[in-house]
Amino acid sequence: MSTPQPDLSQHKCDRETSWWEKDAQNIPLCRVCSECREAKLARYRPEILSGYTQADVDEPIEEDGLVLRTLGANLDQIYGEPTFCVRATRKLDI
Repeated sequence: MSTPQPDLSQHKCDRETSWWEKDAQNIPLCRVCSECREAKLARYRPEILSGYTQADVDEPIEEDGLVLRTLGANLDQIYGEPTFCVRATRKLDI
């Protein structure tokens, strides 16, 4: 009979043997050590850790449309839905 593996996703790391793991934007995610790194990072999508560009997104951008759809990754995460960018279509007389 095998012993159940401990849940390392909530592991409390020793400060002397651990470090802050960061995302592709260099934003700290969580403190990890060699024992729990894999378990703690498993909750993040791969593109958060490795980074991505517009080329990785399968969504065309409308060049002539009034509303341009953009990736807006940070805003998408904050609002939990796709964000939009509006382009002005006429010159303002000042």
